[in-house]
Amino acid sequence: MGGSKSQVGRYLIRSKQHPLSFLFPLHTFYWTVGMPVTAEDLDRAIRAAFPVSHLEIEDQSSGCGSSYAILLVSEVFAGKNTLARHRLINQALKQEISQLHAFSQKSYTPMQYAEYLAKSG
Repeated sequence: MGGSKSQVGRYLIRSKQHPLSFLFPLHTFYWTVGMPVTAEDLDRAIRAAFPVSHLEIEDQSSGCGSSYAILLVSEVFAGKNTLARHRLINQALKQEISQLHAFSQKSYTPMQYAEYLAKSG
């Protein structure tokens, strides 16, 4: 599957082996794939949505921007369980996550993060 870069910084992918090509064998299908998500994009979106005490963003995809892990420390997480925290983060990063292959997250309150550091230190 090859692609060519357009002027607006998006990729237009051309493929005769599109999953629906069996329905329309004489048609060539085109679809766009957005530019890769950067650590800066994630940082900006997270800081816009949460009061951040500490934030770590790690690109786990060797620089291609398809897999990220974050560690987020915020007072917003006080009194919330892990599932509720992850839902908050997923909602805030909905657009960015939709463009990623993999996304993992750890979320702590400042007190929990201090305890985490003390144990791992």
